[in-house]
Amino acid sequence: MRHPRGAIWVIAALRQARILLDRDGALAALQAEAQAFQWETLQPAADVYASELLAGLAEEVSKVVGALARDDASAMLYGALGLQMLLTRAVLEQRGVLLYSENDFFAAAQAAARLNSEWTQLHRMVVGFDPLPTGETPARARSLAALALYRATVTLLQPIIRPGDSDVIDYALAALDPWLAPAHDKM
Repeated sequence: MRHPRGAIWVIAALRQARILLDRDGALAALQAEAQAFQWETLQPAADVYASELLAGLAEEVSKVVGALARDDASAMLYGALGLQMLLTRAVLEQRGVLLYSENDFFAAAQAAARLNSEWTQLHRMVVGFDPLPTGETPARARSLAALALYRATVTLLQPIIRPGDSDVIDYALAALDPWLAPAHDKM
């Protein structure tokens, strides 16, 4: 409950838990702590985490760009999968979305980013809710959508990006821009 990465998973679960046996009261105390929890205490750490994650994902962006250049479908999809999962986490954790179940992972992120936003439209394609643009192989289309999702996530979280992370993020954006210029119009 003291770190954004874990808090999004445990707070809601503890709040809704039904304690069956608690001989020393430790679980009841933990549940009371979860009931009293306020996300605001973690927001600064959540912002730092999301900014660092976007900077760290510059490597994944480079891998996808390289895979696109080589036309390596396996590497494209592996990179797109990494971006899909970690960009979802960045939004969930930066926005302080408490998950009741892992089944809420994608839908909760989409709601947090606004259901009609560009981020959600791209996320829905990358994750598989919506069809990918036609005219490309599925691996290539999913990879291009994942790169566009990275760019949309940077835009969405721009206010919390730290100066030390922005240079790396800008490098990643410059690397992906040539790949998205023609493809983005199809999405």
